[in-house]
Amino acid sequence: MEVPIKSCQTDDCQTLVWRTVKRTTAKLKFRLLISDNLNLSLIKTMDFHKIMLNRHKIFTFLILSVISLIFLGACGSDNNTDGQIRGKASIIERGVINCFADGLTTSKGKPVYCETSAVAYQGAYLIFGSDKPIPKKGHSAVFAIKYTDNGLPTDSGLSIEPLSYLTAPSFLAAIKYEDFTVTPDGLYVIATTGFDRVKSGSVKWDGYNTLLLWKVGSPDTVTVASPTTTNGVTSSVSLREKISLALKSEQFPNGVPYFKVEGLAAIPGNKLLFGIRELGANYKEFEYAAKIISVSYQIRNGNVLVLADDFKLIYSYDVSKAFNQQTVALSSLEYDKHSDRLYLLTCFEESETDEGLGGYLWTLPIADLKSGKAPTFEIKEDGTPLLFAHKSEGITVLSKNKVLVIHDDDRVLGRKIVENPETQFSRQANQAAYSIVFWTRNPKH
Repeated sequence: MEVPIKSCQTDDCQTLVWRTVKRTTAKLKFRLLISDNLNLSLIKTMDFHKIMLNRHKIFTFLILSVISLIFLGACGSDNNTDGQIRGKASIIERGVINCFADGLTTSKGKPVYCETSAVAYQGAYLIFGSDKPIPKKGHSAVFAIKYTDNGLPTDSGLSIEPLSYLTAPSFLAAIKYEDFTVTPDGLYVIATTGFDRVKSGSVKWDGYNTLLLWKVGSPDTVTVASPTTTNGVTSSVSLREKISLALKSEQFPNGVPYFKVEGLAAIPGNKLLFGIRELGANYKEFEYAAKIISVSYQIRNGNVLVLADDFKLIYSYDVSKAFNQQTVALSSLEYDKHSDRLYLLTCFEESETDEGLGGYLWTLPIADLKSGKAPTFEIKEDGTPLLFAHKSEGITVLSKNKVLVIHDDDRVLGRKIVENPETQFSRQANQAAYSIVFWTRNPKH
């Protein structure tokens, strides 16, 4: 193929060439940064602008650009089971839901914040979980909104839908919900709390260590997995030791003393995955992580979740290597049955401002999970990262090309006027922000 460089003499033509090359090199720089974990200073030494100053060399550079585009297209495409190629991701909707009435306060008069960290789509409803209790009669940290997805990039209408609270005793007893998942057959929802604390000689914190199961559409069937009842408090606190042992290391040969569960995903083969965000000596001395523990499970008698004793660390990836001056760690997991892959959310907390919070999305085919390969970083059409302005903490699959991400911004409310929705936000204390991500799909070549 001949490239008519000599005929490209007008300002408009040369501007088009320059923009194409600039866009291509930007993609190449970012792809190298995230895939090879290169140091940012090394990337900065690649001065492509100087190359463009010499027009006699533009032909060679354009050929390299075309090759780069082909390479990036091959690396950025994900072959799915439906015979199509996944395109680039984009956030097609940003909104808020009202978790409770505005102005709700604690018994001490302090404002209550909606801190949603879990979500699951079960066909007719979206179920949300907060990692903080909602202290009002008839309310719960777990609530539902009616929703049916049409698979199209259209307005969801979530912001105006009324809520219903799940108030069965087991929902009220569990504290600090971190993630929900729907079983691959679509029949059950499983919920986990953080498992990040226990109080010796007391049951006061046992509720932080709870795993729940209920039938889709029937929350009153909820039961506690691996139940332990002490002084009238039923929880799954017995699972802490098994998770701790699965995370043992040279530093902690008898099991890690402190950890936090923030991810949960049920995958084919009756395997339940726990995502670990933090681990270390205690809640003050820990490391951020993206680790996955697997355990076999069965559902007996219609609504009893039984876990085997094969807890095992099966995956570990240092996602922080891909970023400059940002400490990111795992914040949610979810299985996508349409493409047989996992979604991994990561988020960061650099400061208590809207621009100090954020999150990213990754994908990991189940085959790569088993072989230990690195996850794929999701990028937009322009080659830049798909960045959430909020602290992204929960994800659920809406359809084969659409997911919903729920955010937990703690007590950060943002600003009144938002100029850049990719890094800034505005919300009220009683509101939770969400984002809907959509992938374009092109026919297989």
